[in-house]
Amino acid sequence: MTRYLLLAAAVLTAPLLCGGVWQTPDPKEQLPDWVTLDTIDEDVTVNTGSGTETVHVNLKDGALSITGEHMEFTSESDWIVCGCYFNDLDRDGADEVMLHLWKGGVFGPYQPFWREQDDKSVYTERLFIYNWNTEQDDRLKIAWGSSRMARTGKEVWIDDNHFVRILSVDGTETAWRWEYWGLKLVGEKKPGES
Repeated sequence: MTRYLLLAAAVLTAPLLCGGVWQTPDPKEQLPDWVTLDTIDEDVTVNTGSGTETVHVNLKDGALSITGEHMEFTSESDWIVCGCYFNDLDRDGADEVMLHLWKGGVFGPYQPFWREQDDKSVYTERLFIYNWNTEQDDRLKIAWGSSRMARTGKEVWIDDNHFVRILSVDGTETAWRWEYWGLKLVGEKKPGES
């Protein structure tokens, strides 16, 4: 009997002694090796359309916070944020905030009924766009949160014409215009094209 109790104790305590085998894996380990996570620790002046506001942006190891006198935004714990961009995407005089991120599943909380149930443990690449709303206490109001991106974003940036640019892993560069409910493809350049 004592031998069985000792064996049971060894089986139950072994994972604890070996560093906690039951720990949840780090989602960043799922990301492709070409993914880079930006690091930002700076003040940003946001054009509100009727003036400006200054906020502090901190992005480190995939976690984002935006804090200011009138707001505090923290990315969800299951998001891995690659980049954060402030730009007047819709050319109305007020900045939007775009996040390039990875999160579990293909869709958000709602998905087409004809699709198989999402596997939220598999991370996919997304772009989320927020309006800067001075009438809202936390300032950020989600305008659009994409499902899984059809094009991989090895590099993502916003150009001087307010187009979202995506450089895919295969070297294809695309330009996208914000259309108030999604991004519309306006240009594509394959590798080797000028």
